[in-house]
Amino acid sequence: MLVAGDFADFVRVIRSRLPKTEIVFIGSSPAPVRWGQADKNRELNRLVREMALSMPRVTFVDAFDVPLGPDGQARPELFVEDRLHFSPEGYRLLADRVRPFLAD
Repeated sequence: MLVAGDFADFVRVIRSRLPKTEIVFIGSSPAPVRWGQADKNRELNRLVREMALSMPRVTFVDAFDVPLGPDGQARPELFVEDRLHFSPEGYRLLADRVRPFLAD
């Protein structure tokens, strides 16, 4: 996947300029407008997670399930009208997921 390759390139550039920088990659999550790409999002997350595990000071945050309800479908109330971007509540849930991975 092109995006996974871009991730590896990004890490290499950061490491060459700022070798001690901690990188936190937030995995892709499905949006209602792009629901048909959910499997591609899962595969991207899998590839990036595998790469991150072998890279020092790189963390992968799995956010795939953040917008999903108990039925496995995206919760419409967590998105704004375009059905692509999170609503304030969606971003709050995402921030709650990411916060434990950030330095104090």
